[in-house]
Amino acid sequence: MPNWCESNLKVSSKNVEQLRQFVQHIGDTERGSGICLEKLLPVPEELYEALAKENGMPATVDWKINNWGALCHFAAEASWISDNCIKFVYSTKWWPAVEWIKYAAHVYPDLEFTLNYSCWEYEYEGTFKAHGDIHANEMRKTEIAELMFLSVNDKKVGQEGSLIMAFSPEKAKFQKH
Repeated sequence: MPNWCESNLKVSSKNVEQLRQFVQHIGDTERGSGICLEKLLPVPEELYEALAKENGMPATVDWKINNWGALCHFAAEASWISDNCIKFVYSTKWWPAVEWIKYAAHVYPDLEFTLNYSCWEYEYEGTFKAHGDIHANEMRKTEIAELMFLSVNDKKVGQEGSLIMAFSPEKAKFQKH
């Protein structure tokens, strides 16, 4: 079961025409999503049948991690903040799609990308910015989201009787394992 990474991506530009081209290029009307990673950076067809040599996983998994920074498609809500700024809100499995944003910033050099992300289960959050081929990532350990492992009767975490407690800013989640 994946741990979800919450993402809030703002894309802005003084070049409104390029911003509108980008939004049209990445939109996925079939899935009802504002972003389709594959429309901008498609997975090579030959990888769908191949297995990665090192780990035996489908080759598409390694390719997606290396080129998108995320493993799957996702539904993104898009909303225009102004004529020259749009916001996308979405969740990805395990990591934010930083590699895809780097590629998008390279292809659309007049656009400025700011991604705020958080993955409470892995205890990190951050801000990634990209403009052309310049990018910066500030990742930090969260203070609010603490993952605590409690063991019952000296059993190891993951065995029956263990309790994992994950606290998020909105609510405490308890999962019995």
